[in-house]
Amino acid sequence: MVFGILCCFGFYFLIDFLNWVSYLGWLGGIATALRTDILPIQRLNLPSEHVIGARSGALWVGMIRGGFTLIELLVVISIIALLIGILLPALSQAKRSARVMLCLSHQRQLGVVHQIHLDEHNSYLIAPTAGGNLWSWYLATEYANAINVPKGSDGNLADCLLVCPEDAEDYGAAPPNDYAFYKIERGGSYALNFDNYASGPSGGWTAMGGARAGYDPQVDASWQAEKVDVIQVPTDHVLLWDTNNDRVDGASPFTEYRFSRGDYLTRLPDDERHAGPGNLLFLDGHARSVRGEEIEPQWITWDQ
Repeated sequence: MVFGILCCFGFYFLIDFLNWVSYLGWLGGIATALRTDILPIQRLNLPSEHVIGARSGALWVGMIRGGFTLIELLVVISIIALLIGILLPALSQAKRSARVMLCLSHQRQLGVVHQIHLDEHNSYLIAPTAGGNLWSWYLATEYANAINVPKGSDGNLADCLLVCPEDAEDYGAAPPNDYAFYKIERGGSYALNFDNYASGPSGGWTAMGGARAGYDPQVDASWQAEKVDVIQVPTDHVLLWDTNNDRVDGASPFTEYRFSRGDYLTRLPDDERHAGPGNLLFLDGHARSVRGEEIEPQWITWDQ
């Protein structure tokens, strides 16, 4: 809307300016004709208000020159440059807003995939890790087509639901980890809320993992956290948000792929990715942009 108004205003102003410049050129032609007889002349019948000198009710003037002077062209170019300077920031902001909306769309679609997981696995929430693999690896392996997992090293990360459009470059790790899927294996662009698994009613991850006798990532039971019905308010419970983790290589230990009530304040959504608010996906499937300081503690905890 603003872009259209500015374009219309700029076009109108430019046309009006060119008309003004042409009128000055016409007056200049008259002045030239009055001073010299070198140029060819023609007889023009002009309205009385334009008559400077008359001979038998008519005015003899030189041919009106064509084109613009260098100064006139510089003025026009300056105006165009000014308009571009005004419009480019607006276009850049519009592009960034579009990527924010696409990120929110990715999160909502992840919410649908998560609901499919709940339906297929007896309502168990996803554990953050099992056998050295992360929750993002599990989702990308179980629901590769739904999540648009890139095929091989040349896949397009920007189309993957686990990757934010503002964070679509891969990690560029050393071989054999220099492929796009490595980013997804390491959490993608989002961090998972594992508060229910860290301190849930079943005794937390040590007790739950021990009861399963291991964390084999190929076994579905290894990825079972608490059941979804332990969450008191699903509409206010964050499932995941924009991670703030740095790029990593195969040897770097990191835990920014998850958060809970004990550490979420140090792992708030990246405030640079979307120039302020981070994107949050809630358990009921809705997503929205929220600034870090606006996040409520009860959005993290499973029992509030």
